[in-house]
Amino acid sequence: MRSASRLARCVASICLLASLFALPACQDKANDDTFDQVKVGMSEGEVESLMGKGELQDVSGVSISGAGMAGGNPHESSDRHTMTWKHNHTDYSVTFQGGKVVDKSKF
Repeated sequence: MRSASRLARCVASICLLASLFALPACQDKANDDTFDQVKVGMSEGEVESLMGKGELQDVSGVSISGAGMAGGNPHESSDRHTMTWKHNHTDYSVTFQGGKVVDKSKF
């Protein structure tokens, strides 16, 4: 009976330690410090390693005007897209073209 109690405490201790090591991995990587490290020309992989996995925002390059007319820039490459991240009350946005950062903003 005593060895079962000791085993249960040992297992509980191991689980507690494992959860403490897993906590930092679960934390949101997107914040002001990591966003400030994102620079024009960085690859998507570099940005993802800093900010974590973002959410894809636009892929079509089509916009709707105030008159309700669809349009787009025919000179703009179709590989342009924007990824966003949210942290607390801040939204971070990074635009890529050709797999490289071309613009970023936070709001």
